[in-house]
Amino acid sequence: MDEHARNEAIFLRTMSSEEAASWLLGKYPDGGQGLRLLRHRSWRRPEQARLADHYLQRMPFAAGWPYEALLAVMSVPRFLKAVEAHFPEDANDVRLALYYLRPALRDAAKSDRDHALIKSFLMSKALP
Repeated sequence: MDEHARNEAIFLRTMSSEEAASWLLGKYPDGGQGLRLLRHRSWRRPEQARLADHYLQRMPFAAGWPYEALLAVMSVPRFLKAVEAHFPEDANDVRLALYYLRPALRDAAKSDRDHALIKSFLMSKALP
C-alpha cells in the first residue's frame, strides 16, 4: 500500500461507517481503489449492503479481488444476497462471474452453513 492509500485508509477510520461509505462511493464510484480500501475499517451492516450493492452493479469482474474485497468485510450470506441481486444473465458473463466467484467464496467460507449456502448458490447458477 502506498502512502496515499495508507492516508486514505487512516482518514476512513476517522469517520462513522455511514460517512465513510458515502465518502468512498463519492471518491471511487467505479470501484478500483475504493474496493481496495474496504478492508481497512469495519463497516456496519447497512453500509456493507450499500457498498456491495453499488460495486456489484459492475458484475462480472475480470478478476477475483473485487469479490474477495467485499467478502473480507461482510458475511457469506449477505454477500450472496447482494450478488444475487446483480448476477448477470448472459451466458458468457455468467461463466466469467462464476470463474472468479468460486475461489473467492471457497476461501471465504467459515462454517458448514456457509459451505451449504455457497453450494446451493453455485448449483442454482450452473449453466446447462
